Amino acid sequence: MNNWKIFCFILLSLCILLPVSAQDDPMFKISGEVIGMYTLGLEDEDQTLIVNNPPFPPGTYDDNHNGKNGYYTSVNINFLYNPVSYVDVYAKFLARVRPGSPYIPLQLENSEADDFSVFIDSAYGRVNAVEGLGFDIPLGVFLKAGKFDTTPANFQNVSRYGAESVMRKLRTKNVYALQLAAEYQAEAFESFGLNFTVGHKLNEGITPLYDVDGSIGAHGTPTLEDKYDIPMHFALHMKKFSTPLGALSAELLYVYNAENIYSGSNFGGDVGWEIEIPGMDALKIPIGVGVALFEKNIDPIAGTALNTENKIFVNTLHDNDHDTISFRRSLRIGGALGARYAIENLKAELNVGYSYSQIAHIYRDTLELNTVSADLKVTFLNHYFVGGGVYVGTLGEVEWKTNKDADTTWENGYIRVFKPEQNIGYEVYGGLSFGSSRFVVGYNCNKGLAMNNSIESIPEAQIKYRQKDTLMDEGLFETGGVFAKLVISF
Repeated sequence: MNNWKIFCFILLSLCILLPVSAQDDPMFKISGEVIGMYTLGLEDEDQTLIVNNPPFPPGTYDDNHNGKNGYYTSVNINFLYNPVSYVDVYAKFLARVRPGSPYIPLQLENSEADDFSVFIDSAYGRVNAVEGLGFDIPLGVFLKAGKFDTTPANFQNVSRYGAESVMRKLRTKNVYALQLAAEYQAEAFESFGLNFTVGHKLNEGITPLYDVDGSIGAHGTPTLEDKYDIPMHFALHMKKFSTPLGALSAELLYVYNAENIYSGSNFGGDVGWEIEIPGMDALKIPIGVGVALFEKNIDPIAGTALNTENKIFVNTLHDNDHDTISFRRSLRIGGALGARYAIENLKAELNVGYSYSQIAHIYRDTLELNTVSADLKVTFLNHYFVGGGVYVGTLGEVEWKTNKDADTTWENGYIRVFKPEQNIGYEVYGGLSFGSSRFVVGYNCNKGLAMNNSIESIPEAQIKYRQKDTLMDEGLFETGGVFAKLVISF
């Protein structure tokens, strides 16, 4: 039975079950989104990636078979069925076509090319045990099982370009999991809660990897011992705590083996505060601060976790740049400040984001990056909008090079220089909004450390090029072009 038949079978089953379920006013809700984005690539012929041997990296303008123009079409449909008020049954179906992206260290997250096959992206069942047992109290205890992603709340996120977003890899990834959660509601805040999530194989869920090179094997290879490890995610959060100057939200996270890879202990915390100034109802000032600490095997800048068996990379780069198993302890601190102004027929927002990153590597000197972004959007007459922004991946020139104490057997003489002008991104756009749908036309050019960030453009929807007047072994790439995007939400 193919995915389309599975999709139709589940939809038909839900439609049959809905009218015969008579308990507690059953509800059935369908929501979703359709996105189409197409990009006209404007780069020159001499910006192709020279890749002579497979595997050929996806989504690149190379000398083999890929052209300049990007494309992206996705359809996701969400089904939520509540046979009774305290039970959720959820499924998300997704189909998309895109060129994808190779992994480029610190610069770009990997994504596979898709061909519009329909698949079940996530599905789970959840029950509120307190309500199900008949208790009428402001406390919910939830049991959840299925295939889903447990992610940070990202209260620190304020800007659209997202330089301050440092916690996004503190997640489980979209995996089969079990979750126990509790949530308490009170007048002082919307909710105060915690959740604990583990993979469905429990302590057999993660294969350990060697942390150092040795006679048995290189670091990153699976250990020979018949041992496994457990993936866990623990979150404590408070949403919209009432203060005299507006709502305050915060969370603390501990994720063991985040991203479903042998990544050790990872920690994070963030705060978001939407300040409302008395007597100035038209103005809001959001502030966000976040801190994240990653132990190993995650590239937190590119937002990637790749082991030695799962590679989508540019094969002309150094062998140690084909995956993320050489990354070690990383510290990221982010902050952002915004302003929201709204009156009749006019809305405006201005955001500034910043992050400091300290990235350790098994062979290379610790890299320090200062990153900043700024963006602006104006909406008028409730339907027309224009906006733009700039993202600077590094405020100063920095070197990422082999440590003088590194074993030259494994790496020798590596050096990568990151300059501000080669790691900058910018985007301008305008469009029309129709309720929850919108049409956007824009132009973007994101280079180097800015490739992974966008406002309206979509990184995995655009083709990647070699930067103008650079050589392949310099590892300098960019993406962008003139794009048009239609988003229909329902």
